[in-house]
Amino acid sequence: MRFFNTEGPIRPGDHYAIPPLSRMDLDDLLELVNGKRHFVMHAPRQTGKTSALIALRDLLNSGEVGAFRCVDVNVEVGQVARDDVAEDMRAILGSLASSAQWLGDDYPGDIWPDLLAKVGPNNALKELLHRWCVVIDRRGEASARRRPDDQSSSEGGTGADRRRVTVWRL
Repeated sequence: MRFFNTEGPIRPGDHYAIPPLSRMDLDDLLELVNGKRHFVMHAPRQTGKTSALIALRDLLNSGEVGAFRCVDVNVEVGQVARDDVAEDMRAILGSLASSAQWLGDDYPGDIWPDLLAKVGPNNALKELLHRWCVVIDRRGEASARRRPDDQSSSEGGTGADRRRVTVWRL
């Protein structure tokens, strides 16, 4: 039985709701994403921001609109440690690893503890995201649309079919 949800993200199968992406100009949003541009969603509490970002994540991961690997990472987990940057970063990297595992990718979870020790808390997130993108390119997992014989990749290079998006929920 479906019902109206009054807290947290909606689950379309369980809750009555307007489709989360229908209230946005999806073409404009995808243009920003394809242009590797940042965007910010401003709205009052309980208006569907998180639900919209989850729906966008799912659309981007579906392969319907391009070659993306998109994760939802809640960086609020770092608030517990307050002024302890290393502890904050452990919580954030753990949250990222958990989200990646949801996609079936254990790579971030396998490397983040050693990476944090090696590069420190101020550089660990950037380094993890960089290495993860390089590994995805080398694996040839950028998208189902990517040609299997296209294995050209350099650590700093990007191709039109190798786009990465990370959605951060603050």
